[in-house]
Amino acid sequence: MSLPPSAPACYDHRYTTEPNFIVQGSNWLPGPVTCSFFEERAALEPSDSVPKVCTEYRWPQGPGSEISGEPTELCCVCGGGVFVQPSPPAPPVQPIPSPVPSLPPRPPPPPSPGAPPSLPPAPPAAPPLCYNIPNRGTTWLLYVNGGWAVEGQQSCSFFEQSSEDRCTRFVWHGHDPQEICCACGGGTLIAPPPLPPFPPSPGPLPPSPSSPPRAPPPPP
Repeated sequence: MSLPPSAPACYDHRYTTEPNFIVQGSNWLPGPVTCSFFEERAALEPSDSVPKVCTEYRWPQGPGSEISGEPTELCCVCGGGVFVQPSPPAPPVQPIPSPVPSLPPRPPPPPSPGAPPSLPPAPPAAPPLCYNIPNRGTTWLLYVNGGWAVEGQQSCSFFEQSSEDRCTRFVWHGHDPQEICCACGGGTLIAPPPLPPFPPSPGPLPPSPSSPPRAPPPPP
């Protein structure tokens, strides 16, 4: 018993190898499709007749085209297609690049100048000069709590040693070292005028006119 001859191979028409939009009546369906669109839906229908989906949809026929656009003529699942394998579409022609003249190599950039040497930091400003204000009154020290101090007569130089203790323990009569002495946070930035000079000490008194002259000492 001989087997019946096998059916020749069927190929979808080359028009359907690229996705294209289809219509249902006068309504466009969203998205382009190929024959695989009909294969997926035909699998859900009975196989003893032409799938219903093949008659509901079609590709629109372009002006001057010899292709009807009907799936029943283009797709194997709908009973169409061709028995000769269509040749693959020709690859797109690549444009021939125009020759670009080669440019000469660019010279290397000049070396960047180094950063200028940084200047040394400026020395800190010297503190302003402070001058003790002359004590025009008595120089005898008093205890802050009252009473004459045993340290006696002192000037502002007395407070330069242990100033934190002495500046708060002693005062003068009418003057406060915290106001006139630099060591205690007082003083002035303006040089005070110098004190007036003391009057010259008087010379030896002349002999009294009523006293007889002294005799010269005897010879040795």
